[in-house]
Amino acid sequence: MNEAKEIEDRIIQLTKYLAKRGDPSDHFKYAISYSITLKDSRNEELSKLIYRHIDQRELKDKKVLEVGCGMGGFLAYLQEKGIEAYGLDLDAKLVRIAFTKENVIVGDIQKPPLTDKTFDVVIAIDVIEHIQNQKSAIQNMLATTKAGGKIILLTNNRLFPFDTDVKLFFINYLPKSLATKYLRFRRNNPTLEYENKNPTYFTFAKLCEGENNTKVNVYGIFTIFGYYIEKPKRFKKIASLIETISHRYKLFKWIQFFAPKLCLVIEKVE
Repeated sequence: MNEAKEIEDRIIQLTKYLAKRGDPSDHFKYAISYSITLKDSRNEELSKLIYRHIDQRELKDKKVLEVGCGMGGFLAYLQEKGIEAYGLDLDAKLVRIAFTKENVIVGDIQKPPLTDKTFDVVIAIDVIEHIQNQKSAIQNMLATTKAGGKIILLTNNRLFPFDTDVKLFFINYLPKSLATKYLRFRRNNPTLEYENKNPTYFTFAKLCEGENNTKVNVYGIFTIFGYYIEKPKRFKKIASLIETISHRYKLFKWIQFFAPKLCLVIEKVE
């Protein structure tokens, strides 16, 4: 099967999956871009994020777990690089149409079917905000991580002025009842409910409170896949400049509080 035909088949499969799940139609384009048509660009950006914390040469000797691997685009990318990578996802139907089924486990990170101290690196990309018991998920990730290992979590920032899920400005600053009314008005749909479980810069690190033998670091990201991936290069250059300034100069650290993405890195101390 040639690449174009494979992409077409994946789009059809994902569209059917989203329709059966009841996702709104305006979510289809984003989901297809995120998982399929922009997969390569997304993988490149995500790998750069991982390499910020783990040496690229050392990663090949690490055992990696991706929590919430979904269609397995990044998981397949890691495996093609010769990395011993595993995936965990709650949705068995989504796993069935994944890019790779090698080393994929169907399960819930809140109740993981994994043994303790198994992985050197655990990653979860845009997953934690969808988990009901986030504290439990973090504890289970720590349990399955070896001493000296790292957990890398990436999520949308609640304080970023634009909600990238519903595509509306400032709605995430409103009380839930008012945000729901605004969403229903803008979408002309009286049945919609607004839900935003994204953490802030300040609440993200609190997920690790009470966990012993851990080092925690939270920072804002302006240059990452998804929101910027289809933007002009000059747009990304501006984002890169803002990120550099906010990271390099303490006076401007507050800018990170409003970054599009937040990264939480947990190192399990030996």
